[in-house]
Amino acid sequence: MTTAEIITIGTEIVLGQIVDTNTAYIAETLTKNGIHVLFTTSVRDDAELLKSALNIAKERVQLIITTGGLGPTENDITRETVSHLFNMPLIPSSEPYANIPQCADTLHESAMKLKSIPAGALVIPNEHGTAIGFALKHEQTDLVCLPGVPREMHQILSSYLKIYKAQHLAEEYRIVTRQFHTFGMPEFEINKLIKECDIHRNSIKTMTLVHDGIVTVNVSTSSLIKEDALQSLDTAEKTLRKILGQAIFGTDDTSLEHAVFELLKEKNATIAVAESCTGGLVSDKFTNIPGISDYFLEGIVAYSNKAKINILHVPEDYIKIHGAVSEQVAKSMAKGIRKISGATIGIGITGIAGPGGGSDQKPVGLVYIAIAGDNFTEVKKCRFHGARISNKHFAANTALNMTRLKLSQLFNPHQGKS
Repeated sequence: MTTAEIITIGTEIVLGQIVDTNTAYIAETLTKNGIHVLFTTSVRDDAELLKSALNIAKERVQLIITTGGLGPTENDITRETVSHLFNMPLIPSSEPYANIPQCADTLHESAMKLKSIPAGALVIPNEHGTAIGFALKHEQTDLVCLPGVPREMHQILSSYLKIYKAQHLAEEYRIVTRQFHTFGMPEFEINKLIKECDIHRNSIKTMTLVHDGIVTVNVSTSSLIKEDALQSLDTAEKTLRKILGQAIFGTDDTSLEHAVFELLKEKNATIAVAESCTGGLVSDKFTNIPGISDYFLEGIVAYSNKAKINILHVPEDYIKIHGAVSEQVAKSMAKGIRKISGATIGIGITGIAGPGGGSDQKPVGLVYIAIAGDNFTEVKKCRFHGARISNKHFAANTALNMTRLKLSQLFNPHQGKS
């Protein structure tokens, strides 16, 4: 199996001034094509630093992919550095490119720089821009240089991989991956269960990723025969679903809100949301889904106590006696939004997102989440420990997961009024 390293070039990336999305895209694409990514590196627009990164990479992998540094400015040093490192002089490409300026005045020098490639390199045409991509082989190392503009990089990488596959048919590995998204089970417990069930037989590899309370189990395997790899993955999936049960809410691109959406359709149910500390985040997640309008009826941000009382009809005494952040108010919010919207299920969320506003009795991160239906009202007391935005996302996802689990239990819920 071919091993690879990805090197992104740009001072703005190293300084954190822009987000590097290229590495993630390249890594995912290479993996899908049977190439094993071992390292990723980011380096400034500095010839000596880039030369050092390339020297290290060529000693530890078979394929190096660089992105960035192929433009016409002095900061674009990729082609010159590659030329010096591998002792391959730069020569004008003979390929015609309509996107490169052809004038002979002030743009001439920039145009010539853009058209230059190391002698012996294979030109990979750029259909969307001016920077020429190229590939070369030096001893046992393949090097592919791509532009940094994502749209241009995507196209040139795709073109190169067609060439790569044609050259490596005999050794082409099939890597298949599947992601399983869970909520409500800690990462350490998931890893413990995975270790105990011996899922790693048949070359299965697992990795867990965590964000906003969601734990994703990435499962992968490889084989020269794709069908064998898929069969191993199917066996691993059966094991995972057995040990993790209802904690799994979806695979691959399925979001928590989309899992709720599918259940709303299946149960012919509707939903409405009353939010305080989450500021409409649950409603935002729902309304990102095409077709949700048939099932999501209403979303209200009742941030102030006055709004809770006047719009949702939360009894004023509840707030005076128990406080706005309380089990009683969360339940009343869920029932109130359900009543005024006519939805099958109502959600109520109230809490202290932080960083201020907490007390010894009610600390920052305390959130009450309630869901209400025809014959039930449930409330969950949560204590989140992140920053303000993190607490909001944790609360929103917890509300969605509570709804998912309740919908899964309901066989034929009452259809909300129109």
